[in-house]
Amino acid sequence: MTNRYQIIRLITKDQLGGVYLAKDTELEREVAFRNFSPGSGEFEIKDWEQAFTLYTERLKALQHPNVVPTFDAAVDDGDAIIINRVLETETLAEAIIEHGRFSVVETVNMAIDLLSAMQAAHEIGLYHGAMHTGSIKRIPISHGGHHYLVADFGLKYLSSLVKAEETHLEDPLLVAPELAKRGFEPDAPSDIFMIGQLCYTVLAGGHPFAEYSAEQCAKAYRSNKIPPLKKFNSKVPADLTTWLMQMIHGNVEKRFQSAEEALNALNAIEIAQPKKDTEIAPEIDLDDTPLILPHEPNTHVAAPDTAEAAITHTIKISTPKPVRNNRLRWSVATIAMLIIAGGLIFWQDPFQWRSGTEKNNKEAPEEPVMAQESEKEANANTHPEPKSITLMKRSMVNSIAKRRKPVAVPIETPRTVDWVITTGSPASQKRRQKTGGHYLQNIMETGGIQEFDFPYNPIRFLVGGKKIIPRAATDKQHHADIGQGWVTMLRTPPNHEGNLLVHYFITQWHCDLNIEIKNADQTTTLKVPATTPGVFRIPIKITGAKANEFYSIKITAASKHPKEGLCLGLNGIQVENLK
Repeated sequence: MTNRYQIIRLITKDQLGGVYLAKDTELEREVAFRNFSPGSGEFEIKDWEQAFTLYTERLKALQHPNVVPTFDAAVDDGDAIIINRVLETETLAEAIIEHGRFSVVETVNMAIDLLSAMQAAHEIGLYHGAMHTGSIKRIPISHGGHHYLVADFGLKYLSSLVKAEETHLEDPLLVAPELAKRGFEPDAPSDIFMIGQLCYTVLAGGHPFAEYSAEQCAKAYRSNKIPPLKKFNSKVPADLTTWLMQMIHGNVEKRFQSAEEALNALNAIEIAQPKKDTEIAPEIDLDDTPLILPHEPNTHVAAPDTAEAAITHTIKISTPKPVRNNRLRWSVATIAMLIIAGGLIFWQDPFQWRSGTEKNNKEAPEEPVMAQESEKEANANTHPEPKSITLMKRSMVNSIAKRRKPVAVPIETPRTVDWVITTGSPASQKRRQKTGGHYLQNIMETGGIQEFDFPYNPIRFLVGGKKIIPRAATDKQHHADIGQGWVTMLRTPPNHEGNLLVHYFITQWHCDLNIEIKNADQTTTLKVPATTPGVFRIPIKITGAKANEFYSIKITAASKHPKEGLCLGLNGIQVENLK
């Protein structure tokens, strides 16, 4: 089978294995080639290869316009392989952070697509059991609105089968409460519950249980204690709200028992349609719309909940804000704008890089510099400031030439609210995080980057009197390329106040860096030029950061040496609160 598919590049790598862009040489088309890596063998599963073949035959038989199709599957020399359609388009998670709360019409259209997909799957005995905002794809339609597709069908079952150990792909915010019980298998009502939770989330612009544990979510769902949707979105019709609450009812018997039943009930509700040739756009309310991280969550194998556990790979959904009185909202907003406008007359950020100034063009010092922000600037952050994202002055921590004399960096300071250190490759999986840190949500590789253990890192991190050696970096001899790097998801918790300073400790060797920072309000693009090879501290200041905000920070290589290539490494991230 592997002779038929030619690997082009790595798309992503998770703890289930690798997903590659490949070419089907028989049909001359590009496909997604997933190779499952072997597990620890905790469970004894006899004849797993036969079970894999039988299950994937049903997946290949599932041909529906709202399902990402499975083209092929096999066990080749003990390796389990599955071939899917390549669909590089927007996920539901990305749509929410980009556009905010969905309109009623767009949500209904999404529900119809997802329920239609489930109806076809359930008819042949297939159940998803792990839907989340990253497993739903959407494609724009020319006359307005979007076409929604379900991805990752069967992945939860197949990964547990192949790896012989329990895997968790689901988001506890969306999973049906009965699935929280060990040994309970997904069925039609549990899939219906997840679709209902997805609808609730896009209509509310977030989820009220964002800070709940899996156990707390399951307990609240069993008791039907989810807040009324009208608390977060007053535009949802009463009939649709009633339908939605039946979709997510905690009692399985009171839920819709089939996708067909849920579809029929939805079609009986009269929804006001937009005028013809008018695009069905999501509703955007930047004041009230919380966000979802714009990425597909990495899958992960169940692991003990320890202080040193990796950052969670599931989508983090923020708590939606209740609908407020509009008159009061505008009054407060007007006063705030006047205060900010007045403050701008007197306030100026002395550290901000400004084009056309001598300070902006001044090169970073070549000797190790570990200067923090001045006390004067820290005090200035106690006053309200307009939102801005600024690249502060980069400083070299240590050069590669001085790797035999590594520099120790204290990553725990009085202002530190979160940190993460990469302890091996890939950085998305092998890392340590601050106990109780709630800002850094996830790290993902991008651009097909391939990392290796970096044997001569010139820095160490000091944590609790111990030195931790960061080890993940690319290898100049192993195809490191322009456009490769990492995406970090940062979220401010509900109790956050103050400006943020996010320090990236980056190994930069023969390459310029591009930094792209996205949130609901803006996209900021920054560039860090190449200099002497070494580890640099790159501080990014987020002024005016509010509670329950998400930021996507993407750092990639922008150039490389024509002969020597490039080397790039993510050593660690430190988040400081400047309040």
